[in-house]
Amino acid sequence: MSYKLHYSMLLPVEGMIDENGVDLTHEKAAAALRSMADHLEANPEVLKQILGKSPVADEREDRWVLRSTTKKNVICKAGGGWVEVDSRNIDLEDTRTSEQVASMSPGADEHSVWVRPENIGYLPVLATLRGEDGAYLGQVDLCDWMAWSWNSCEIDTSIAADWDFTQTLDWIADDEENPFYDDPNILTALRKEVPFTMKIEESEIPRAIEYLDELYPGFIDQIGARPSDDDPSL
Repeated sequence: MSYKLHYSMLLPVEGMIDENGVDLTHEKAAAALRSMADHLEANPEVLKQILGKSPVADEREDRWVLRSTTKKNVICKAGGGWVEVDSRNIDLEDTRTSEQVASMSPGADEHSVWVRPENIGYLPVLATLRGEDGAYLGQVDLCDWMAWSWNSCEIDTSIAADWDFTQTLDWIADDEENPFYDDPNILTALRKEVPFTMKIEESEIPRAIEYLDELYPGFIDQIGARPSDDDPSL
């Protein structure tokens, strides 16, 4: 997940005439913060001394980037064009909130999908969203959800249902921890048509199996979902 982290620090404020800080103004506080920023830029090695080694609180961010479905670390710039970039160096201007994405037209096509910035370093596990008439409504990366939902039986039951994960959408509105909760690919589909299906299509099943083999070794064989010509022992 992408997070907004909160750090605590001691901020020296100069020029105070009262030890209790009763004359503290926003101007003095702002000046002290600017001075601290200048100090950090000139002395980056003191960062952890000032902010500490760990945050005191965190919030999951609603931040998404449009990525290539076939190339790792390739995203679409806000102004257009595709670039290769490390997830640690993504410009915030190239990210969007889920609401912004759901309001965009046109949005992602069949060669792109919206993901959280930290998820661009590996290939997605794609499920296709289709309306009742089979019309293409988008696609979604299942990687985060598969890792999050391991303690439930939803993965194996969905695989048994011919890789149909539609049922997993039933409770997302009630669970903010669910990675699908604010997924803009799903929000976009919801605004286009209801109901719709979410299914891993045949061409994407090998990638799904590869990911699940990495995530939960032995699981695919345990539930008997590996195609006969896809034996890892061969």
